[in-house]
Amino acid sequence: MSGYPGYVVSPRTPYSDYGTKWSPYSTFAYPPKTVSYNTTSVVQEETCRKKSPISGTMCCLLAGLGLLALGLFIAACVLGMMVAQSGDFICPDGYELDTSGTTCNVLTTAAADATDATAAGNDVTTIAGETNPAATDEAATDAAATTAATIPTGAIPAPAGTFVSANSALTGPTYLPKGWAAYPGSSIAGGDLQDSATTGNLCLEACIAEETCKSFDFNTAYAQCYFHYLATTCDVPTSDASVYHMSLLPECGAPFPDATETNP
Repeated sequence: MSGYPGYVVSPRTPYSDYGTKWSPYSTFAYPPKTVSYNTTSVVQEETCRKKSPISGTMCCLLAGLGLLALGLFIAACVLGMMVAQSGDFICPDGYELDTSGTTCNVLTTAAADATDATAAGNDVTTIAGETNPAATDEAATDAAATTAATIPTGAIPAPAGTFVSANSALTGPTYLPKGWAAYPGSSIAGGDLQDSATTGNLCLEACIAEETCKSFDFNTAYAQCYFHYLATTCDVPTSDASVYHMSLLPECGAPFPDATETNP
């Protein structure tokens, strides 16, 4: 080769590992270095690289949810400890705290009225098992006023006697008209049922309006009114606390019992 005296270079003379010169008169071809690859490792590495973004996102999401759940649990525990230590339980409107201090019960009407009165600034004192005197007096006054307003001229309040209503929503006649006698807690068999008279006063007024009606029974157990005419009005009555009997004067006489009260 021109310019390199004393050297003969083979067309396939490789680079020497022991120096930086070409090897003189070398005709031996060193085999080229080769690098082997593990294709399975490469595939796995590529697969991991492809999956790593999704796996990372899921890991972050799961970690965040775990931290959130832990935070909520700790907050609930702390709040529960605070409430348990303070003992301050608050019931919603319409409910009251029971004696244990941990349960809310529905307010009764009386308790709700007392709560409203207290909220309005009124002095209300309620003792279990006792009646508020002021409330009792007011109710009695209202009842007396209502009774006075519904009693016709010449009538008097109807006596209670042994009569006890079988229905809290019903009462017997509230007044005894002039010319009538009252037999509370008594009834006579064989009356004529009046479907339209479903209260004590309606039964009384319907009998007054009916010329042939001489007496009546009002049964509070069934809200039923029975008229009695001449044929049955003086039949001997039987005791029945849920029935109120009234009849026109004069009284029937023995063996018919005496009236509890009369209004001649």
